[in-house]
Amino acid sequence: MPNNEILFERMVGDRLTPITATLMQNGVVVDLTGKTVAFRMVKADNTVVVDSVAATVVSATAGTVSYSFLAAHVTTAGTYYGWWIVTSGGLSDHYPHDGRKYKIVLINEDA
Repeated sequence: MPNNEILFERMVGDRLTPITATLMQNGVVVDLTGKTVAFRMVKADNTVVVDSVAATVVSATAGTVSYSFLAAHVTTAGTYYGWWIVTSGGLSDHYPHDGRKYKIVLINEDA
């Protein structure tokens, strides 16, 4: 499968709008009923910035999740990658599955 990236561009410090996604597996929406979801984000060099912090399940049956950044997570311009971790009964799945990651680019205002 292609390694397409889903791009989110933000200014350093932007926190008003959360990152939101609909989780899918093999073209089917993932039912999140009874499951927990976390968000993880790393720098391009794999340094962890967001270490599996609880995400919000917006709609369990629609597979919709969101994550609102903390101030400390959006202070430095650069390229970051994020993904969702769904857990149930001690087992987990990562989304997206096919190697794509959410590419998050934080841009300085003066750039």
